Amino acid sequence: MAAMRSALRFLLALAVCSAICGCGEDDPAPAPMSEVPATPKAALAWVREAEGLDDPTELDRRLAQYPAKKPAFQAAPETQIVLTWRMQRAIGAGRIEDAYEAHGWLVTSFEGVGRTPRGRELEASVVHEGLRDAGHRAARERLEGPNPDREGAERALELASGKEGVGRDGAGEAWSWVNLKQIGRIPGRLMFHKGPRVVALVDDFALGEAILPQVLGRWQRDLGPMGLRVSVVPLLTGKIRVGLRRLRAQDEKAEVDSIRNRLIAYKVIVEQPAPADVRSHIGLEAGKCALFVADRKGQIVARMTGPTIDPRTLETVVQRVASR
Repeated sequence: MAAMRSALRFLLALAVCSAICGCGEDDPAPAPMSEVPATPKAALAWVREAEGLDDPTELDRRLAQYPAKKPAFQAAPETQIVLTWRMQRAIGAGRIEDAYEAHGWLVTSFEGVGRTPRGRELEASVVHEGLRDAGHRAARERLEGPNPDREGAERALELASGKEGVGRDGAGEAWSWVNLKQIGRIPGRLMFHKGPRVVALVDDFALGEAILPQVLGRWQRDLGPMGLRVSVVPLLTGKIRVGLRRLRAQDEKAEVDSIRNRLIAYKVIVEQPAPADVRSHIGLEAGKCALFVADRKGQIVARMTGPTIDPRTLETVVQRVASR
């Protein structure tokens, strides 16, 4: 719990810093070295000048150009601020590799102790925990959507689990999620299908959003003749959806029946309910549902998660796997 509270404190500091300073969307372009002042104090002032500009990328560019590796800069308190600042902004923009580069120098020069742009010191353990959690989050996010970046996800996960003493503590679910590559590895009893498929692990509340069963039904109707199989694996929560509320289900059968009734008009197959340990087995985060698209070999080619799901995001992927 202490480690979790430390990580939350770091992420809170990140959120505050991001709100104050903004986050760049792209990697900063290099600046001429002659542009950077020759002393740490002057260089930090030069970096801070960019805060007043309506261009977040300029701040990122100056942070990246700050010469933290120079002997005269390495132990300067201004460098500690710049490295922490750069790391926090990189995390906020999803550039986890850049964050770890900055963190490496923070460890070398300041034993991992950070200092925010406003001067607040961050314990090394707080920085480590927060950076590790950010790496796990980046690994998950890079697998989401129609254009997953598996190499990037694996790289972020490896950084979060093996660099600068952060270790693999608490990484089990993230590893399970990133290493889930075959649809057949989802625990339970998926009906056999030799062809492309869409599998949704969803609860009754998620299916209460009309767009989800509608799109699943359309895919089954239009692409089923091409060999696509669309099915739902119920995630049992002990509750059913009534309007916008979650009410306790009378029993497991009542919950499954509610899910079936939401899908019966769309002719979407309802599989056996997922086992109780499905989340820990595949690394699915608590409170989230998941949608997977797999090709004819059972390889997962796209996925998305959330408390509710709008599957239209994966429309082009589903069309593609169905046509091959």
